[in-house]
Amino acid sequence: MTLLEQIEKDMIYDKCERVFLFLPDGNKILFSKKTSEGKHEIRFSKGERKLCKGNVLTHSHTESGFGTFTPDDIKLFFSCKLKEIRMVKGNKVLSLVHKNCCNSKHSLILNEIALWDQEHDVSEDGMNEFLRGFSCLTSTKSVVIK
Repeated sequence: MTLLEQIEKDMIYDKCERVFLFLPDGNKILFSKKTSEGKHEIRFSKGERKLCKGNVLTHSHTESGFGTFTPDDIKLFFSCKLKEIRMVKGNKVLSLVHKNCCNSKHSLILNEIALWDQEHDVSEDGMNEFLRGFSCLTSTKSVVIK
């Protein structure tokens, strides 16, 4: 079991949102942050955003949070050029992996996300459908054993 998987098991019980950035092998943390209880936004410094490129970010959504990736999660994924973004809510882990076939289209995708976000009521089903439209992404869902 990788360090990333161990930390995600602990995140099942989170009352505040936490973020961890790992190297792609999942065994070294580059940085971590958390919100205070009830808050749902974590901001990154310019240096932290640069560290994200090509790495894996995992974060928790609390009980009251969205059950899939939010538009802000997706914007972070593309703008920071992450290799993978993961989200833990309850005993579920969602993963979105960049397959490197749309590297030159980051700004176009960010524009498309921004337009979609403005034009739609964001729901979990709607967001999942939107993400399936990108051939450069692979989405997975798994259950974390408690």
